[in-house]
Amino acid sequence: AAQVALEAPAVELTSALVLRRRMEAELAAGTIDAALDVFVPQAGAARRQLIARDEVVVAARRDHPELRGGLDLATYLRLPHVLVTSRRHGLGMEDIELRRANLKRRIRVRSQHYFAAWRIVERSDMLLTLTARSARLLARQGEVQVLPFPGGMPPFELYLYWDPRLEEDPAGRWLREQVLRALAA
Repeated sequence: AAQVALEAPAVELTSALVLRRRMEAELAAGTIDAALDVFVPQAGAARRQLIARDEVVVAARRDHPELRGGLDLATYLRLPHVLVTSRRHGLGMEDIELRRANLKRRIRVRSQHYFAAWRIVERSDMLLTLTARSARLLARQGEVQVLPFPGGMPPFELYLYWDPRLEEDPAGRWLREQVLRALAA
């Protein structure tokens, strides 16, 4: 946003929730110019580009009584979790992966923001699963330890989506370049 403000002060950026099932229709209708999300199988023509890949880690309060010897999968599944999501119901990406292995964890709190979830973890025995990059940013706050994810979790992948009509559009290309530059920094 800071870079866009310098380069194009008249451009307004809006970050808003778009339901996954509506994302492609909103891109096609021009109500959104781009979307950032995990891999979403699409039936239509929306373009996508992988823009970030990061390992998945687990955050817990530094003096968590059950993690003195580290974190194993059985403990991970048994302890309560904070799930960061803007959705009231449904699974997180980590839960989808766990279900593929016939595993399930217990979600106690759903939070829309990582900072709030981080604070909850800092003051409770709950765990938070997130990307290593997000954990590094949040680790500057509070007394939280970051542990490797116990077991086989594929890396988190983030994609940029856009309508194919914006493929060669200079404004659309410029916006995608700004997103790529911001995530590379």
